Amino acid sequence: MNSTSASKKSLHHGNLHIYNEQENRTAQLEEELADALLLHRLSTEMIQEDGIDGLYKKIVQAAVALMRSQFATLQMLYPDEGTVGKLRILASSGFTPEAEEYWKWIYSYTGSSCGEVLRTGIRQVIPDYRTCAFMQNQPTLAVFLDGGVIAAQSTPLYSRSGQLLGMISTHWDHPHTPPKRRLDLLDILARQAADLIERTSLLTDLESKVADRTRDLQRSNEDLQQFAHVASHDLKEPVRKIRTFGLRLKNECSDHMTAVSTRYTDKILESASRMSTMIEGILTYSSANVALQNVEPIDLNRILTDIVIDLEVMIADKHATIECGPLPNVEGVQVLLYQLFYNLLNNSLKFSKPAGTQRITMQATSLVKDGRAYAQILLTDTGIGFDPVYNEKVFETFTRLQAKSKYDGTGLGLSLARKIVERHQGTITADGRIDQGVTITIVLPWRSDSLSSACCGPPMLLH
Repeated sequence: MNSTSASKKSLHHGNLHIYNEQENRTAQLEEELADALLLHRLSTEMIQEDGIDGLYKKIVQAAVALMRSQFATLQMLYPDEGTVGKLRILASSGFTPEAEEYWKWIYSYTGSSCGEVLRTGIRQVIPDYRTCAFMQNQPTLAVFLDGGVIAAQSTPLYSRSGQLLGMISTHWDHPHTPPKRRLDLLDILARQAADLIERTSLLTDLESKVADRTRDLQRSNEDLQQFAHVASHDLKEPVRKIRTFGLRLKNECSDHMTAVSTRYTDKILESASRMSTMIEGILTYSSANVALQNVEPIDLNRILTDIVIDLEVMIADKHATIECGPLPNVEGVQVLLYQLFYNLLNNSLKFSKPAGTQRITMQATSLVKDGRAYAQILLTDTGIGFDPVYNEKVFETFTRLQAKSKYDGTGLGLSLARKIVERHQGTITADGRIDQGVTITIVLPWRSDSLSSACCGPPMLLH
């Protein structure tokens, strides 16, 4: 062969080598692009989070694709007291159902790459189980080999705060040492898997806590309902006797009763009748959610008249005058609205000044908020009042601004008033002034068929 032929042949081999390198590089770039697209697609699916179990399955499938393996598992760590914990399979790929059941739980003493990670806390690569030192004499070695697993790697999944959450493992049916580039890609997948497991764990813990607190709240509500039911039943008997013996007294003495004694007897019977109605309302309220009760148009004028009759002794003792403009109809539960205004008027009477007369006024106006009509009712008194710094605090449970020795009470009146107003989708506020009284502003949804004159008629004097 002459020098010219040799040169041509050498040039041909050189070009062929360059071509092959280009082909290999192109193939490698295509693989890397495919792997990157796979991780990107998985990230997008994890953000959308269309079913946790489905995402776990996609993670192990992605691990198989990235590591070019035949098997893969994703496991979550369940901490045990006094130990590092145990691993439970969340999803697997390539294993038979029998094999998945066998490897369902992994402990730190289990002979496997996962068990070794639990013992060391770092990634473990086993190129060949048959020559792995710590796998010799392990009962699981035969299980791996019988299942066609020859090589494996296990990568721990850590939270961003450094807590071990689980593990992702891949297995091969032949001796294999994964290249660093693929382990780097697996680390990206491991980060995604760890974030998903941590998010799932937090949601599971939150759901568990919510379920526990819901059960506690249900038990508490049941206890309160039972108490109210029993208490109301216990109140029925003395009220029944008051009505029964009141009627007997009226009938027995009808020929000898004066007009005054007849009026007194009628008031006793009327009060007992209203008390019986209130007890029935409490029974209904304690046995059913207020949202399910019969919401109806309520005439606040009628409610106020009944309250004034019930409080007439206190009104007389306090030398009080109640001046009330016509009030509108509102949507609500009658027993609750009665309790609301009873508590407010009772408070105004209770905290009157020692000397002089107490004057209480009620006036209604209309207002529109977010396209809905409301009745705004101002209840103002001339009592002892309080410092404006307590305007919000007075609605808190068991709040007392005055000594028990001077003014009796439980500290629940205004707290209950706020609850009732809020359950009627309204608001209530207070504006106190020391020695000048208090103005309570109640806003309640207004019936559309309320008369417009309800807010502009002449006031009524109730004594």
